[in-house]
Amino acid sequence: MNNIRLASDKRLKKVIQSIHLKHKEYGYPRMKIALEEEGYFINHKKVYRLMSELNIQSII
Repeated sequence: MNNIRLASDKRLKKVIQSIHLKHKEYGYPRMKIALEEEGYFINHKKVYRLMSELNIQSII
């Protein structure tokens, strides 16, 4: 992996964690929408991967 991707992923992980603190019920599809509302337009598979790396799952 290159440094640009690592830096981008690190920034996105912080945003995902902050959204998850407010909305623990969000899975990756809703998290993708929340990220788009924040101005981050990324593929749902990347959202899934980052959430998996962070060990984040929706809490129902």
